[in-house]
Amino acid sequence: MRKNAIFPLAALAALMIPVARAATWERPWYSTAGALTAAAGVTLIPESTHGSPWKNPVDSLSRDLIRDRDPDGRMRARVYSDIGLTLSITAPIANTIFSGYQSETLRADRPDREWMAFTGAHALAANWILTETLKRLTARTRPRASFCEDTDLMSCASSSDRQTHKSFPSGHTSFAFTGAGLICLHASQVRTGTLFLSGEGWCPAALGVAALTGLLRVNADEHWLSDMIVGAAIGISSSLWIAPALAGAAPGGRATPPSLIAPAIPVLMFRY
Repeated sequence: MRKNAIFPLAALAALMIPVARAATWERPWYSTAGALTAAAGVTLIPESTHGSPWKNPVDSLSRDLIRDRDPDGRMRARVYSDIGLTLSITAPIANTIFSGYQSETLRADRPDREWMAFTGAHALAANWILTETLKRLTARTRPRASFCEDTDLMSCASSSDRQTHKSFPSGHTSFAFTGAGLICLHASQVRTGTLFLSGEGWCPAALGVAALTGLLRVNADEHWLSDMIVGAAIGISSSLWIAPALAGAAPGGRATPPSLIAPAIPVLMFRY
């Protein structure tokens, strides 16, 4: 298995920790196993050593406006985007694991914890499948390798580097929005007082961190604007639509408060 599969699969494994032995809620083991198998299988798709930047006026103009012209600034943007990605993925994992270790008055019941674990596993697997498959099939060249007009070594990366031709869509953005979508899903479907990250403010905050992560990838010259937009759409779709459809509704059938999902509507203009 390729090294780039380790992180998402490790995250999937961590999300399954809270799944307890005894519960009345029916666990979607078969769809989970299928999603994990498909996610692992994606790493077998050949990676291209040749690609095209798909240059267009919108992406070129947005690059000129957003890209940091200082090589050191672009390096900082890469580091900050890594931090944003880590925070976005860690938040729903922490919600899933630690909501079960609070005091009795604040503890999420076992079906809620199981549902968060299974839904998170499905969301991360779906996002990995969609993002990594598109990256390998489209082989879009990153903007930093499409314009070699300065002395920044990262801008003129060797064309034989497979990562150079995996620009579309932005993986950082798609995973960040998957994590943010899961936080919104938790806030809307689980009693907020029982969550480790409890309160309505976590949903818009998580979406803000995810959006900033995507913009930093463009600022770092790692992605075109369209890479970021499609990555955000994949992440939101994976967490708010695909995962609940595969894992099933939350135990108890709690309704989704419109105020909690409203911040996500401008991102993809759909409701779940």
